[in-house]
Amino acid sequence: WESGKKFVKGNNTKRWVFKPSGPLADNDAIGSYVSHDADDLCEMMDYWSTMHSGPVEYVLQEFLEGVAISTEGWFNGKEWMAPFNHTVERKQIMNNNLGPSGGCSGNAVWAWHYGYNHIIEEGIKLLGPVLEDFGYAGPCDLNSVVNESGVWALELTPRFGYDALPALLKLYQGDFAELLEALARGDHPKEMSLQRGFGTALRLSVPPYPSEEFKHPGGIPIRGWEKAHRNDLFFYEVMLNEKNNFVTSPAFGAVAAIQGYGMELKEAFEEPYRLAKLARIPEKQYRTDIVDTLDMDIAKFNRLVDIRRRANTEIGGRV
Repeated sequence: WESGKKFVKGNNTKRWVFKPSGPLADNDAIGSYVSHDADDLCEMMDYWSTMHSGPVEYVLQEFLEGVAISTEGWFNGKEWMAPFNHTVERKQIMNNNLGPSGGCSGNAVWAWHYGYNHIIEEGIKLLGPVLEDFGYAGPCDLNSVVNESGVWALELTPRFGYDALPALLKLYQGDFAELLEALARGDHPKEMSLQRGFGTALRLSVPPYPSEEFKHPGGIPIRGWEKAHRNDLFFYEVMLNEKNNFVTSPAFGAVAAIQGYGMELKEAFEEPYRLAKLARIPEKQYRTDIVDTLDMDIAKFNRLVDIRRRANTEIGGRV
């Protein structure tokens, strides 16, 4: 802790982002933190030091203004499958990005069918040789901050994303299980069958979510949804009780990611919000401002890609 605070104070003209690692990441009370200034981060490090007595390991990243964007590709063991896809999301559980992080409160996924994209070329695509060396097959996601200066990697995730996977499934055309089987068998499929438009997911939960310290006891009745809605509901912590009634299960309080699809973002969230309103679940909670929030990110993203595409074309680059 002390060496970290010394570094922050010695570089106090910059803002720093704190990301726990190793044993520190297993402490539910300590998460990623975007500081306002050096004094703010040092005080938070003092606070965290009172909550953790074991080995201390963390990363300090310089804060950069830009759009937080996820870029995912599926690797078949030898090469990238086409197309790649992007995700924008919001983690905070309250409107206007207030409150604690719930991992994902709402997101939108779209496949990239539109030509040159420097975020792909200068980011996730560079990992191809590494994945081939390891014989890896499956999804690989690079979360980055993107601005006019470049692509700044934050973290690499070789696993399914929550709630990016439920949103991606709304874009996938065909039997997703057959794709997984082909990858597991080493058949090296060449393409992901992803349609144009947006796949979306809205997280619906109940208290004490998103706390990991206080557990949800389960047993809250889930009503209002019908079998006809099943294809738009990606369930998490639910079960049938001893009376065969549909209820929440004991865990953290994440009930479901409500899925949607549309050619425009607003259209893609119409069904998730309709089903969220239909749900008769005591103390249900979900964000109501996801469309406007994500729409701004997508507009910024498109502007950045368009700027770099025009520059690439002007110098005779690939389009």
